[in-house]
Amino acid sequence: MPPRHFATIRNDKINFNYALEQDDPNLTDVVCDDVVLMTLQYSTQWDSLSHVGSMFDANGDGKPEIVYYNGYRGGEHIVGVDAKADVEPWARFEGVHAHALGVQNMAEACLQGRGS
Repeated sequence: MPPRHFATIRNDKINFNYALEQDDPNLTDVVCDDVVLMTLQYSTQWDSLSHVGSMFDANGDGKPEIVYYNGYRGGEHIVGVDAKADVEPWARFEGVHAHALGVQNMAEACLQGRGS
């Protein structure tokens, strides 16, 4: 799905050129606030190498376990919590972290990929 770009809402009004004096007559600020809603696979893999894994018997013990790129393990290297439907969307996945395969690692070391 393509990205969606829209204004936030403040007191049931679009939050663009919103004069805060509407909330408090002592305030002189005017604010604009917007949101971009984008699926992480829309144009590139923004969410790291931990997007898709596989059930695989990595230990050779006959028990498949969650394994991601290069053998990184679910629950050890890629950790998270269950999605919570009763909280705001941005808080649903607090605690989720792809330690070894997270996109933050690109800032710490070089990354080489294919050209297209």
